Amino acid sequence: MNRSEFGDTRTSIRHSDAFVLKKSRFTEWMVRKNSLDAFGFQEWAFSPGMLFNSNDKWWGNQGKREMPHEGLDLCFYRDRENRIHHLNEKTKIPVLYDGVIVRVMDDFIGKSVMVEHRFYKSSYPRFCTIYGHTTPLDGLDIGRVSMGGTFSQLWPCRKRYKRTPRLIYTFQLFG
Repeated sequence: MNRSEFGDTRTSIRHSDAFVLKKSRFTEWMVRKNSLDAFGFQEWAFSPGMLFNSNDKWWGNQGKREMPHEGLDLCFYRDRENRIHHLNEKTKIPVLYDGVIVRVMDDFIGKSVMVEHRFYKSSYPRFCTIYGHTTPLDGLDIGRVSMGGTFSQLWPCRKRYKRTPRLIYTFQLFG
């Protein structure tokens, strides 16, 4: 990882202070669709400010957020050699489950895509996954999407906002 991209070496992630998330089906799709295995993808890496409900910023001045974080930031991953890599604006985003895109909305960096999923025999028969800071693919419209299908890419925020492109991944449950 090139530390000068971030303007502050505190933004770099060290093995000793990073949280990790092991491979899941979503991660397997992200790795496969973006050829991250060619870089030796091992696991996602997080600084504390990237996690759900965090009050800390992991970018810029490293201060406090105005409100707790409402998602999980995916942008850094560790390879088999313990090196940290980051995603870029060409990163393809797969949908977690079969569902329906119910809304595409502006967020403060790019667009957020909300996908509704229904599992009738579940404690939460209806829930939404929200994918923030993305660029929806050309022709994306409200309607059905298939599990693992690509519907968006990361927003190219490096030029305008001087930040590493990232996906903010959020769940919204309905009882």
